[in-house]
Amino acid sequence: MKQTIIAVLFATGFYNVGAQNVLIGSGSVNSKAMMEVRSTEKGMLIPRLSTTQRTAIPSPAAGLLVFDSTRNDLYGYDGSAWRYFLDNDFWRMSGADLYNLSDSIGIGTSSPDEKLHVNGTLRTSDGDLQFNEISGTASKLISDYNGGGGNGYIHSLNFYDGTVRRGFLQYAKFDDPLENRIDFGVPSTLFSIQTDGVSTFTAPDGTLQLQSGGVDKGFVQLAGNDLRMGTNSSNSDGRFIIRSGAADRFFVDGQGRVGIGSTPFSGYALNVQGALKGSGNLTANSGNITVSNVEIATEVNNTAKSGTANLVPVYYGRVTAAGACTCSSSGAAVSHPFYGNYVLSYPGMSSSDIVMVSINQIGYRAYATLGGLGANYPGFLITPVSDSYSGPSTADVDFSFMVFKQ
Repeated sequence: MKQTIIAVLFATGFYNVGAQNVLIGSGSVNSKAMMEVRSTEKGMLIPRLSTTQRTAIPSPAAGLLVFDSTRNDLYGYDGSAWRYFLDNDFWRMSGADLYNLSDSIGIGTSSPDEKLHVNGTLRTSDGDLQFNEISGTASKLISDYNGGGGNGYIHSLNFYDGTVRRGFLQYAKFDDPLENRIDFGVPSTLFSIQTDGVSTFTAPDGTLQLQSGGVDKGFVQLAGNDLRMGTNSSNSDGRFIIRSGAADRFFVDGQGRVGIGSTPFSGYALNVQGALKGSGNLTANSGNITVSNVEIATEVNNTAKSGTANLVPVYYGRVTAAGACTCSSSGAAVSHPFYGNYVLSYPGMSSSDIVMVSINQIGYRAYATLGGLGANYPGFLITPVSDSYSGPSTADVDFSFMVFKQ
């Protein structure tokens, strides 16, 4: 019986059988192989089982190989579960590249929603994550929130150096949809754009630096409670300009000279093209103020001189003998209730006012007394008198007046 079994083994090609090496075929067995099969015409056929038969194998050993005839897949048992080998109907090789033309791939999920669905962290090392669109504008990087809550979540794209976050781009959602915003920045510096159109820039020095060709040209800066804007020291020839109506309106040059309506003039701190109006005082501590025409609305004071009297009259005018006044302001008025008596009135009359009267007729002079002619004619009573008689005599004459306030 033993001789029959040995004869069958040799007849079927078993030979070179050692204590630990088996060769099926011709030649010498590889010393590193427990069993070696050689052929140029045939292959090796492993057991073929249906899915039901495969899964019914009791306590399969790790490394057990079978062919599942139901699924037409090659399966191996890894010690805890059956795993099938990839099918080249789906996975194909091109050189060193493995690719799939039809399936969706799930990593960390058994129900992929896209061609590649990763449930967990996706990381690239020493490479790029690139999006190419063959046609159209449909390339998208989408971060979608599918949680149960409606508020307080953040989608964030972070940039790390090892374990340290160096920069980020994120979308933050809030209860109030007008407060939803996009943030981007680096540690301690943040730029935000809210849904309601409000944009904020937060930084320790609060400087928005503008460059051209790598050179600092201009800036906007928050310095404490002050807002600064202008040109940098590396741009000494640049001017700070404010535009409106598509035209330059306000200028500050590198020497600090100002131009309004026109560019600054050399030698002048301020150049104004057009009318200049002020509600307060115009003071020159040193130097001159040179203009081609001056219109005084109220008063001009010279506080450098002793006293507080004005340099120009507040009210002035010319009055005919009949009492008709050509006054400098509609606030001043002259009445002529009686022969030789005129009453001057104006807003803000005071006993400290200085009223000067000039008679336009030789031989006459005038007196101006505050009080007028009773309640019906309040003001300064102006009484022209003649010196041509033995005593003063009132008269109707032409005269001019000026009022100065102290």
